[in-house]
Amino acid sequence: MIVTDHSPSSPAEKHRGAPDLQQAWGGISGLQAGFTAVAAEARTRGIDIAQVSGWMARATADLVGLAHKGRLEVGADADLILYDPARPQTLRADRFAHRHPLSAYDGLALQGAVVDAVLRGKILASDEDASPRGRFLRGPGATARGAEQAGAGA
Repeated sequence: MIVTDHSPSSPAEKHRGAPDLQQAWGGISGLQAGFTAVAAEARTRGIDIAQVSGWMARATADLVGLAHKGRLEVGADADLILYDPARPQTLRADRFAHRHPLSAYDGLALQGAVVDAVLRGKILASDEDASPRGRFLRGPGATARGAEQAGAGA
């Protein structure tokens, strides 16, 4: 499976202790770029989009016990992205729906783009408005306190 660590932080937090990277805030804001970056790189290695989707959706949902997520099956939520593998794009941090426009992917040119997002069958975003909204999902064994802590930095 492939997952992202969406860890937004301010430029000051990212540059804390510079030039010692061990002192910087860990993780990057990669939620909006993760699928596109992985899909583009997988394509260069001959890995098809179905495999990438399995790694990034179903395998992750299965790990955390969300049987209604990450799959196209009767009874599952209709959560989808519409991906155009032929569409070139250059990722721009200032177009991401992040609190701070800071991304390791800024300026990265890729072949392929997510053009729409669908949550439980409802279209959330298109490339004109790339700021989908969702909610925090808890798997089995998660606590409300843990959910509050996990959502605090987003």
